Parts: sequence; C-alpha cells; structure tokens
Amino acid sequence: MKLDFGEFDKAYNEDLKQRQIEEKMSKTQKNGNLGNFLGKFFVVFLTFFIFALIINGFVELNQIKFENIELAYRIDDLNQEIEQLQIKLNQKTSRTIIEKEAMEKLGMVYPHDAQRISVEQRKSFALYPDGISAIVRDESDQNASGE
Repeated sequence: MKLDFGEFDKAYNEDLKQRQIEEKMSKTQKNGNLGNFLGKFFVVFLTFFIFALIINGFVELNQIKFENIELAYRIDDLNQEIEQLQIKLNQKTSRTIIEKEAMEKLGMVYPHDAQRISVEQRKSFALYPDGISAIVRDESDQNASGE
C-alpha cells in the first residue's frame, strides 16, 4: 500500500473548504438565532411595557374617581353649612329679633310724639314767559311737635 500525499492533500483541502463553508453557515445561523431571540425579547418587553402603562392608567383613573367622590361629599357638606348659615343670617337680620335685642340688651325704646321731628320739603316750578328757563323754589318747613 502506497500513500499518495497529493491525494491526501487534495482530500484535506476539499475537506477544509467544506469545513470553512460549514463554519460560515453556523455563524450566520447563530447570528440569525440571536436576532430572533432579540426580536422576541423586544416584543415581550414591549408587551409588558404597554400592559404596565394600561394598569397605571387604570390606577390613576380610579384615583381621580375617588378624589371626585371626596369632593362631591365635601360640596354636599359645604352646601348644608351654607343653608344653616343662611337660616342663622335670616334669624339675625329679622326685624322682630333686632327690635327685641335693641330693647333688651341696649335699652332702646320707641320715641314719644314729643321726641319726633318731621321734615317736609316742597318744590314748585314755574316757567318764564319766553319758555327758555325755569324757576325752582324750595320751600322747606321743619316742624317740631310741640312748637
């Protein structure tokens, strides 16, 4: 048996070319697998992010609804307080209550006829014969009862 190194080199070189082609193919497959993995990871991450944003939106929406309910209760309480204060104001500004407190607390009394003064004012108008201007005359009369 005779060994031919030429054939051996030829077979080795063919095998070497085939191995280089297979290595290139495996590298592209690895890069493709990595790209697929990154693409899938990105889609999963994006889905998770969108889901988190939706949940956050629902949480904020519920918070706003809760604040609106609290404000509605506060408005009702303030409206009731306004009604109570309006009733108190009407009571305090009532003529009968003011008269009663003036008489009781301040010692005020109604004046007698001798303590009253009346003022009467009359105005009379007359036109000049030419009709251009008018004469106005005030007649003030101050009467004190008992005079």
